[in-house]
Amino acid sequence: MTDMKPRIGIFGAGQLGAYLCQAAADLGLKTSVLAFTEDSMAIEYADFSVVADAGDRDALRQLLERSDVLTFEIEKVPLAQLELAEQIAAQGHLRIAPSAAVMRLIQNKFHQKQWLMQHGFPTAPFMDCPDGITLDGIQAELGLPFVQKTHRDGYDGQGVQVVTGADQTLWQGNAFAEQFISDRRELAILVARDTTGNIACYPVVEMEFEGAANILDVAVSPAGVSPAIAERARKLGTDIVEQLDGVGVFAIELFLTGSDEILVNEISPRVHNSGHMTLDAHVTSQYEQHLRAISGMPLGDTGQIAPAVMRNILYTDALQSDSLAMGASRWSDSTHVHWYGKSDGKPMRKMGHVTATADDLDGARRFAAEAINSLYSKTGAEA
Repeated sequence: MTDMKPRIGIFGAGQLGAYLCQAAADLGLKTSVLAFTEDSMAIEYADFSVVADAGDRDALRQLLERSDVLTFEIEKVPLAQLELAEQIAAQGHLRIAPSAAVMRLIQNKFHQKQWLMQHGFPTAPFMDCPDGITLDGIQAELGLPFVQKTHRDGYDGQGVQVVTGADQTLWQGNAFAEQFISDRRELAILVARDTTGNIACYPVVEMEFEGAANILDVAVSPAGVSPAIAERARKLGTDIVEQLDGVGVFAIELFLTGSDEILVNEISPRVHNSGHMTLDAHVTSQYEQHLRAISGMPLGDTGQIAPAVMRNILYTDALQSDSLAMGASRWSDSTHVHWYGKSDGKPMRKMGHVTATADDLDGARRFAAEAINSLYSKTGAEA
């Protein structure tokens, strides 16, 4: 790596990659992306792009030839590609942040759960689901209902099912089960850690999910929890990222139970949907912060400018489709609408997001709901 600003390579080129590229330009960093489709959003903002299958080794080599630091906008990275990146990094001309070892661990959710347990971090009871497992066998350990998750590739509600009875088909062989936490609130803490171990945390966020699809619908910052609970969440997130020796921004998703116990749900080794509001409501966005962390720049100020609510724009047939081009617009003095430039709508696909700020969270919720409702036809809008 040269003494000049490092060149950033990004594996993946969706909306998270696009925001990373935009932030990189503001910091004077050059970016290259490995995109999986010709219409990937980050292509427009990257200095270089290669379009290929995620497992294309020649494409990865092209990306790494133009990169001093490799980072990721997705967890789903083929293991052979991580191995190739490690081989090139071993030659001394590339850093991987987060490391390939961290990516391997976290992209397998069962191994992630085992790691949490082995290192003493609180998480819901769980068990593997090998071929031949029975409902009675899982129920005896975890009760009913319980949650099943695939070991790999689950995201945005995919690879997750809540099992309530014998009428459902159990996943076997590439899945695990965990106890269903019925009385809970869902929180997230964004933790940034740089190459020398300095850490900065964002305020704790509370997340609300669309019920049927289990996709994030609303994120509220700061979360409506006591200072003591917020501090416990911050320490837990910090301890996890330090134990991983992580570099970059990590999202630690948490359950807060009715008895105020905090359990780790999942770890994401990247910028995260729950942090979109940092674009408009914080001094330093999560995207800028991630780049600062992996490139050797000082970490930025994570202070929050105003209470904020983020709403995902989820595709339904009622969504008004005349403003879907990539970009942001000011819907009002307090509200921004961000579009991801996705031309093909699929049910519950994330097409963009709205962030609203106000003097208090009630006001921010109201402004966000007004903006969301304006984007859907009257028959399809829901506040």
